[in-house]
Amino acid sequence: MSIDSFRILASVAASDGQITAQEKRILQKAARKWGIPLDQVDDVLRGISAGLVELPELRVERVRLFSTLVEIVASDGEIDPGELALVKELGGRFGLQALEVEDLLASAVASKRSGTGRHVEIEPRSEDGFRLLVRAALADGELGVEEAPVLFVAAKEFGIPEESVEAILEEVKGQKQLKITLPKDRVARTKLFSALVSVIVADGVIHERELRLIQKVAPQFGLNELEAEDLLRAANRYKRP
Repeated sequence: MSIDSFRILASVAASDGQITAQEKRILQKAARKWGIPLDQVDDVLRGISAGLVELPELRVERVRLFSTLVEIVASDGEIDPGELALVKELGGRFGLQALEVEDLLASAVASKRSGTGRHVEIEPRSEDGFRLLVRAALADGELGVEEAPVLFVAAKEFGIPEESVEAILEEVKGQKQLKITLPKDRVARTKLFSALVSVIVADGVIHERELRLIQKVAPQFGLNELEAEDLLRAANRYKRP
């Protein structure tokens, strides 16, 4: 994360007119996690104007930033009542619903206590990431004439040798259930889908058949068509006409 992301967090914390001592502790914790020097932290906090919030325009970006904050707060496996109340309040300022915030909190704390992280991370640029994409594309039982070529091209960005692509396609087609599964909470699924989309459009151009594939697989990740397009715009790779 960058100093710009930290500035956004600080502006949200100050949106009610002040930064409390507890908010400052959480901000300092985030700064340490992100490797931001103390002098830069102080400069940001001094420069924050009360009531001037610098939230990202796209909701997916706000959710991504807030989920990172939750992971930082829960990094020791415990959230005290004061932190809990603060995180819930900040979640509202980020535009999240109460249930979304609670889902993030419960997932982060439970996984830290088990020592596994929020969930088993799936590296998007990998065979497992590609398998998830193929499974989502096969949700209607078949690959369309435009979808298979997109998957073959995307496979190169996933780092998968051409000779392995066909085998993976047949493997996924023949499995009733993949050994790898999607994260249970919606925010984690959105982050994974976003990463997969970034791999697909790694050349900086989104073609119509790629767009149609992305729109097709989005529901398998719990996203609708407009949210999928939001993720594309968030990467500054696609502009909805």
